[in-house]
Amino acid sequence: VKSTFYPLVLEDRGVPVPLIGVLLSVMGVASLAVRPLLPAATRRLGAGPVMVAGTVVGVVGISLTPWLVHPVLLVAAAVVTGAGYGSNPPVVMQLLTEHSAAGSRGLVMGLRATAGRLAQVLQPLAFGAVAAVAGTAAAFPVSGAVLLATVLGSRRDLLALRSPPPAPVPVPDPVPQEGPPR
Repeated sequence: VKSTFYPLVLEDRGVPVPLIGVLLSVMGVASLAVRPLLPAATRRLGAGPVMVAGTVVGVVGISLTPWLVHPVLLVAAAVVTGAGYGSNPPVVMQLLTEHSAAGSRGLVMGLRATAGRLAQVLQPLAFGAVAAVAGTAAAFPVSGAVLLATVLGSRRDLLALRSPPPAPVPVPDPVPQEGPPR
């Protein structure tokens, strides 16, 4: 949405192309600027709540964008969107690392990358379908509502992340030993 439909809806609303480029850059800067604050936030609030807050903030920022007309409001929404989206990858990596067995972390990270690539294929298709039915501007809050519903639907799982990570599971040696050494 951010790299494809966001510029399209802004250009359709009459936002100059150079300003759209600046807004995308502002999002990128905000996504990096929030990261030094994440360790303190996760220590104080927990990784799950920080992840949820980042998702909500990012969704609200981008969902409001189609109706913002003043450049200052567009910049503010870009900052909020960038900060929200920038907070999620490191926090998700932290959660995955904390809540997976040491021997399967590579697999877990690979599955996360696969899910991300799958989302890069499916999300534009879904967003485009919603935009075809409801209009491009309306597709932003509709998509945001779906994402927020998904987050709320996984609330039970997110709350479970407040408990301490499971004890490491011993991983058996994959190479069987053949008799006594010579």
